[in-house]
Amino acid sequence: LFVFFLSGVLFILWHGAPSFWSFFGPILVASAFGEAYPPAVTTAIGQYVPKHQTGRSIALIRLAINLGMTAAPALGGFIAVSMGYGGLFWIDGVTCLLAAVYLAAVSWNGRKRIKEAPEIVELPEKEETVVAPFRNGQYMIYLLATLIMSFAFMQWFYSVPVFIKDEWGYDERYIGVLMALNCVLIVLIEMPAIHAIEKKLLVKKFVILGLALIGLCYLPFLLRGALVWCVVSALLFSLGEIFYLPFNNSIAINMSPAKRRGDYMAWYWMTWSMSKILAPTIGLGFIGLFGYESFWVLLGLLTGVSLWMHVKVL
Repeated sequence: LFVFFLSGVLFILWHGAPSFWSFFGPILVASAFGEAYPPAVTTAIGQYVPKHQTGRSIALIRLAINLGMTAAPALGGFIAVSMGYGGLFWIDGVTCLLAAVYLAAVSWNGRKRIKEAPEIVELPEKEETVVAPFRNGQYMIYLLATLIMSFAFMQWFYSVPVFIKDEWGYDERYIGVLMALNCVLIVLIEMPAIHAIEKKLLVKKFVILGLALIGLCYLPFLLRGALVWCVVSALLFSLGEIFYLPFNNSIAINMSPAKRRGDYMAWYWMTWSMSKILAPTIGLGFIGLFGYESFWVLLGLLTGVSLWMHVKVL
């Protein structure tokens, strides 16, 4: 609620920013507090969703996000052209505030229904040994495996577009189509796929399959430049993301003790934030020194290391 409300206010403030510093200030505040949303959402899933359904819950959230990412560029461009960027900031701000109001209303109704429901006598839960995330060795190994994988994963958004344009000569139109293909596949496939995988208790096997597909998706770029290899890479990457990412999140939720789930989820999302810093800086720096071919091979090796670590932890 806090993040939705703050984001709404800041979008409206950005609209009237008269100088660089008045624009920079709200961005700094949004960056400092806006990332509280993912840990809060995943903590809520851990509290309210049974462990065997956390994967499909994450997939449902990702479905909503990808639907928004699919529609946002077209709607945003239309609003910017017809109403100007001022109108775009206002609409973004109002929609965030409406989301806060809606979430508050739904949460209040949900608590009301829980209070009115007949009392259910539950068996006492087994006492958990609660330790801080950084003292949980297995969880730290899992986060390290996630960091290695996320470094390779993020290259699709940082290094691949540069490579496709500079080395193979395909402009932004083709890059946009590939990114859109990724979102469309997630929207169409992920939810039913995750539901079936969880129902048949095949989570570990598909996590490993997803890791392998993400590692393989960069190998077509070792071949001679052709649009078909871009499409093959996009398909491999999208399937790897579908099979791996929801379960990567749900496993972290299920590994965290209920009493400190917020701490554990904060560490998890810090790992992904770290990869967003390391992926472009180290990745593009490595490419500048050793070239793209060496980098694609390196990503395959890193994915293999992460896959081995996942096998040991899961």
